[in-house]
Amino acid sequence: QQKHPLLENDYIGWFLLQHGQQHLETIQMVLYQKALKTESATNSMAKKFNALEPVPPTASFAEGIYEVGSSDVLACDNEQPLHEVKLSIFQIAEKPVSNAEYLAFMQLAGYQHEGFWSKMGWQWVTESKIHAPEYWLSDTSGNWFTVNTEGFSDIDPNAAVSGLSWFEADAFARYAGCRLPHEHEWEVAMKADPELMHSTGKVWEWCANIFFPYDGFRAFPYERYSSPWFDDNHYTLKGSSPFSGETVTQPSFRNFYQPEKRHVFAGLRLARD
Repeated sequence: QQKHPLLENDYIGWFLLQHGQQHLETIQMVLYQKALKTESATNSMAKKFNALEPVPPTASFAEGIYEVGSSDVLACDNEQPLHEVKLSIFQIAEKPVSNAEYLAFMQLAGYQHEGFWSKMGWQWVTESKIHAPEYWLSDTSGNWFTVNTEGFSDIDPNAAVSGLSWFEADAFARYAGCRLPHEHEWEVAMKADPELMHSTGKVWEWCANIFFPYDGFRAFPYERYSSPWFDDNHYTLKGSSPFSGETVTQPSFRNFYQPEKRHVFAGLRLARD
C-alpha cells in the first residue's frame, strides 16, 4: 500500500521537529524583546571596547558552475531542487562581522552618512532614528553594553554583531568597500570549505538577494509554507544563530525576513567581486 507523501521517509516527523525548533528560536526573540522593555540599566558602567577596521574578504572562489539547493527528501520546499548556477569570481570573509568592526562604522557616524545607505535604507534609518544594533544600549558615559534574557552584560568585541536589519548590514558592507554575498555565493563557499562552515552558527547572515523560488520549485507540504514570501519584500538569510536547532544548520537552508526586521539574531559576512 502506497504511503501518504507526508509519511514517506518519516517526513512529517522531521518537518514538525524542524518547525518546532524554529518556533523555539522565535520564543527567544520574544524574550529578548521583553528584556529590552525592562527598565534600562542607565547607571551601569559598561566595559569600554575598542573599534577595529573591517577585515576584508580573503576566501576566493573561481568563476564556474556550482551546485546549490538540495536533493534531500527532508529538505524544505524552498531548498529544492538541487541545481547548477554560474557564478563569477568572488571573495567572501572567513567569519561574520564582529562587534568591534561594527563599532568602527558607528564611530564614523555611519548611521548619519547617507552615502553608505541605499535609497530605501536611508529613508528607513532617518524615519526610525536607529543609531545602534537592536540589542545594544549605552550607559551614562556613552559606553555600549548588551541585553539578553539574563539581564545586561558587556559586549564581547570579538563576537559577531547581532540585531541588524538588512538595511544596516547593507550599509556596513558599503562602508567597508564590500557588499553582501548572494546566497548562492554563501552556500557554495560553505559547502566547499569546512572551515568556513565552522564559522557559522553565531548569527543569521543577511544575503544581498531577495527570497525567490528556484526553477522547478514545488510547494510542500502545503502551499503557503514558502510561496507567500516570494513577494520581493523578503531577503534571504543563511547560517544560523546560537538559538537555532540542528535541523537548520545545513548550507542549503534558507531563512527569510523583511529588510527592516531587527529582532532576528542577524548580522552579516562581507563579500566582494
